[in-house]
Amino acid sequence: MPVFPRPYGSPHSRSLTLINLLKGPFHNIAEGRVLLLGCSLGALPQYINNLTNVTEIVTVIVPINKTKPDIDLDLKGMDVRSFDLILVMDYFEDIHWGPWSLQLLQHIIKPGGHLICTFANPLGVSYYLRRIKEKLLRATPTPDRRKITTHFYDSFPSFDSINAMFIKLGYIPLYRATRLSLFGGTFSFFFKLIEKLSLQGMKIWRDWGQQGVFVCRTPKDSHEEFPLAFSDNLDMVTAKHAEHFFREYLQLNEWLDTFPSFKLNTELSRPHQVQSITEPITNADSFVLSPHPDDELIGCGGMLLQQIKKGQQCTILQLTDGGAAAALHGVAGSVQRTIRFDEAKLVADSIKAELHCWPIAGSTLACTNESVAKLSSLLQARPYSHIFVPFINDSHPDHVIANHILAKALAQNPNILAPGANIYCYEVWSLAPANYICPIDEEMEEKCDLLMHYSTGMKAVNYIYHSKLNAAYHATKFQNANNYAEAFLKLEPTAYQQLVEAHISIGDLN
Repeated sequence: MPVFPRPYGSPHSRSLTLINLLKGPFHNIAEGRVLLLGCSLGALPQYINNLTNVTEIVTVIVPINKTKPDIDLDLKGMDVRSFDLILVMDYFEDIHWGPWSLQLLQHIIKPGGHLICTFANPLGVSYYLRRIKEKLLRATPTPDRRKITTHFYDSFPSFDSINAMFIKLGYIPLYRATRLSLFGGTFSFFFKLIEKLSLQGMKIWRDWGQQGVFVCRTPKDSHEEFPLAFSDNLDMVTAKHAEHFFREYLQLNEWLDTFPSFKLNTELSRPHQVQSITEPITNADSFVLSPHPDDELIGCGGMLLQQIKKGQQCTILQLTDGGAAAALHGVAGSVQRTIRFDEAKLVADSIKAELHCWPIAGSTLACTNESVAKLSSLLQARPYSHIFVPFINDSHPDHVIANHILAKALAQNPNILAPGANIYCYEVWSLAPANYICPIDEEMEEKCDLLMHYSTGMKAVNYIYHSKLNAAYHATKFQNANNYAEAFLKLEPTAYQQLVEAHISIGDLN
């Protein structure tokens, strides 16, 4: 039996909702490659098969008695940005990790392609009947609300929240309606009237409809995805980014009050006066300290791709197994210790980077003599001139400890790096007082594709959205002609060690 009740009405009557959209207001989008995905599809396959503009149909039907569809497996092997249209019916009711499932679908839709999907209403009668049944029969334990929940409808408690997630993921919503399908299509006029009233603000009808239908489009380019990031109205840009980076702004401004020498030439509140700071990448090898698998891509993935394309060598050190990720709560320990390393290997193999993984549990990293010696040994392998590490003001303890380990290794081995080497402090969960900007327009798409390998972390946090908005923000702030840029605090080794030592001293005083 499915985990979540189906909307009332037969699959045929529910599929007519989508067919009528394709016959009516969206008659021009059913073309090219089409993917049909669902636990039941009704009359959809037959209808799509008869359309002359459709060149290929891929159908994925999940058995209706499968209680937990796995979208990673259902979409496995499908080419990125390859479908013109995706139709999803009777699928999300049973899925887990809802935002991740929408990201996966977005990743295989072409730029400007469309997604049409149905959802059983999380505020509908069937939802509450299910909850009552669980409590009466104790069919499943009541979830601990203090812990992360994974069911689709735990993430999206209403149709409004589903629509908001589409927007946050970068989709462009085109149409939304509710279809009260208790009696199939018998009272279609009444259903249309209710839908019309709901669009006029009668939220009670919209929320209690048994089935929701959403039509979205993927952005054609980055300007369409982040319109404010490339606006000529810099006050609007600042306001928009201030909302997204509110905590990071506060955190960085507090840090700058403690270390005023890093304020450079301007305040962050006046980004239109900051000049772009760029320089050519020298022909030298790179070493990345990544506290958790995926940090290396989020913080400096675009710059690494540039260096690798020029024939330079890249070494990535994963300092912990990342097993403390939210998506791994309750997962067997053996899986926690290996799954994110497996993902890191996929990334390293894809970019032809040398990978080292330390068997340290996530959130337990410590600056010990052993860890310092191990890092020193790796740094001696070849002359590195680009060392990447998270900015020390990052809020995650593992990111701070990574700096302690690196600074101590450099202090014990003053000549371990290549002549003229620099430390590049990258951003993950904090803004850095940037003095080095690397435009990554050509690398952004590949960086996002590589981030999709880190599905474990992405199930809980949309790192692609985070990375793209960060990069769009920096490109706007520094007024170059680029769409995306990564920002770094670049320091020569001695200055870097002094900064870390100052942080440690302040921590001791506190």
